[in-house]
Amino acid sequence: MSSIDMRTESQQILERIDERFLAAVHALLKTYEHQDDPIVGYDLHGNPKTAEATMDEYERRLERVQQGEYLTVEELKKEAKLWLKPTE
Repeated sequence: MSSIDMRTESQQILERIDERFLAAVHALLKTYEHQDDPIVGYDLHGNPKTAEATMDEYERRLERVQQGEYLTVEELKKEAKLWLKPTE
C-alpha cells in the first residue's frame, strides 16, 4: 500500500471513529510530531514538559542564581518554619 493510499484510508477511518478514540489518536500524533523534542516530564497539572522547554527553564533559573536571586539554607529553614505553623 502506498503512502498516498494509507493517508487516504486513514482520513476515511478518522471520519468514522468515536470521540474517545479520536482523542487517543490525536494525542499519539502530537507526541510523534514532537519526537525531535521529547517529553521529559509533566508539570503539577499533568501538562507535558519538553526537553527544550525544560532546558530553557533551567537556564533562566541558573541566570537568576548567578544574579544572586536565591535563598540560603538558613533562609529556607526560617521560611519552612512558617509553613508548619497552624493557621488561625
